[in-house]
Amino acid sequence: MNFLLKLKKFLEKHSFLFLVIAVIIYIISFSFLTLKKLDYFAYNNFDLAIFNQVFFNTIHGRWLEMTVNLNNYIADHFTPFIIFLLPFYALKPGPETLLVMQSFILAISALPLYFISHRVTKNKILSLGIALAWLLNPFIHQVNFTEVHLEVVMASLFFIIFYFYYLDKFGYFLLFFILTLLVREDMALFLLGFPLLALFEKRNWRWTFLPILLSISYFLFAVKVIDIFSVHKQYKFFIYYGWLGGSDAFSIAWSFVSHPWQVLRHIFKLENITSVLVVLWPMLFLPLYKSKYLLLSAVPFVLTLLTGSGFSSLVYHTHYILFVLPGIFIAFIFALADLQQHKYYQYIIILLSVTVIYLAIFLGPVKNFLAHQFDTKIIDYKRQLVNQIPPEAKVAVSSDFLPALSSRQYVYPLNYAFFGYSQFLLEPFVLPQVDYLFIDFEDFMIDVVAKEGKSFLTEHKEVMNENWHKTLSDYDLISVEKNIFFFKKKTEGQQNLFLSEVVDFSKTDNNKDLFFGHNFFAKDNVLEIFVDTNLFVENALIRFYSKDSYFDFPLDYAMFSKKFLEPDKAIKLHYYLPADVESFEIFSWTGENMVSLINNAVPVFQLELLQSKIILKR
Repeated sequence: MNFLLKLKKFLEKHSFLFLVIAVIIYIISFSFLTLKKLDYFAYNNFDLAIFNQVFFNTIHGRWLEMTVNLNNYIADHFTPFIIFLLPFYALKPGPETLLVMQSFILAISALPLYFISHRVTKNKILSLGIALAWLLNPFIHQVNFTEVHLEVVMASLFFIIFYFYYLDKFGYFLLFFILTLLVREDMALFLLGFPLLALFEKRNWRWTFLPILLSISYFLFAVKVIDIFSVHKQYKFFIYYGWLGGSDAFSIAWSFVSHPWQVLRHIFKLENITSVLVVLWPMLFLPLYKSKYLLLSAVPFVLTLLTGSGFSSLVYHTHYILFVLPGIFIAFIFALADLQQHKYYQYIIILLSVTVIYLAIFLGPVKNFLAHQFDTKIIDYKRQLVNQIPPEAKVAVSSDFLPALSSRQYVYPLNYAFFGYSQFLLEPFVLPQVDYLFIDFEDFMIDVVAKEGKSFLTEHKEVMNENWHKTLSDYDLISVEKNIFFFKKKTEGQQNLFLSEVVDFSKTDNNKDLFFGHNFFAKDNVLEIFVDTNLFVENALIRFYSKDSYFDFPLDYAMFSKKFLEPDKAIKLHYYLPADVESFEIFSWTGENMVSLINNAVPVFQLELLQSKIILKR
């Protein structure tokens, strides 16, 4: 017992020191892991590349310019807070700095959380435990692994705001409230939880009316600024709420009011309920015990519910969880403060500790990332390609290449070139002439799957492949490594690799198959196949097998559309294969894109066999 008493006193005396050590360990660990993920080209959701290009262009005098998402960043979000981060980025410009900054900001959020906990619980050891629960929370780890986002700044500032709210220090509260507004325009809606709580606690008007007035006024002002820079003169993210119709705030609001039963069914669908339970699980659902503090998260929670995807698993696998998690942690603190006198308090703490550690391991992304088998040969080839590109060159690349090549004035995402449209299909896009073009077909399959989604009208889908074919025809294919294709701007006399052409071809009457012939040139590892234009299927893929793995291509490289193909012809296609490929099959597919276990996008297919396995004879 004396030992336990001494240990308790030691922890109480050095609790903050232990927290600082834990924060440093978190920063080092997650900086290392996210830098590894970057080095493995495993970021493919745009945001890291967007922010890096915005920061890079800004420190070079091109304020907030970007080509990754095609417009000036102010056309997307109003984020004056970037100014405060620029000096740190300028020390060593690049996506690596942004990843380290994100890990640092998420980690130091535990410090104000500790001070709040100490004020509320009067228990240093418990306060240390709550701060460690933040650092071990699997959803914080998910955020850290999901690109780069300014919402991480908001989470840290949120705890500082609440600290001064709890101490009834309005001046400091207002200062950090305004500072948080500068992070992004929608922070104004996120912060409405504070006046809601103040109303519930019957605080005076300056805690209620003034923050509401400030938030709404700032949001309207920020959206107006965005409208000025936007090509469409409208805040484009209203599209998340247009699933019942409408494209602006008023028409969307009317669509909700005029379809109440559909809205209620959407809100109370099972996925929303299970996602809420998953988010509360690492805290043993204790925040529900002090539910009044959940008012802090009420507005962003309702706004998330009303999006087309609702409060789905996507929320807690990405940065969107930061809109609700800080408020949940405040409720968690007050719940534990009350439970200190409960007769089963010690058992609750033991169960909570086991739950926190278990879910940090099995619900977070770290274990999956460490266990993931990356293709080191392909990664080395990607590095070689990136290293040979001059910094002033204009490039268009698959999204997994974007972060590595975003420290330049001009870099374009190939998916917009394939779709022929910008984000949310808001404006047509034709790829400008670039110097180099990289396609990772593993990544490109995400775009091929997205093409079949509900977002695209039939007439758009019918011309995508044809336009993509025309885009690629302006470039010479120089080299291929597995599913990585390297193109250069077309030059006279350049010897380039052949991809496809439509040719005359006769086949026997009794052959009614889509695929009706192939030649394999074993010396060069080149497979040539012929596809009947009369039986052409757009949603078809070819899968190549080696001993321990496989990889896929769109059968036609997504370059042909049935609408534009001549009948009674053949598409001749070439595939440049690694030496270890042994066989192939052809499938038709349906599919959808998902968030993978390492927090990048991946396509998931349902396949139907079109051509059974053919062994390549060497």
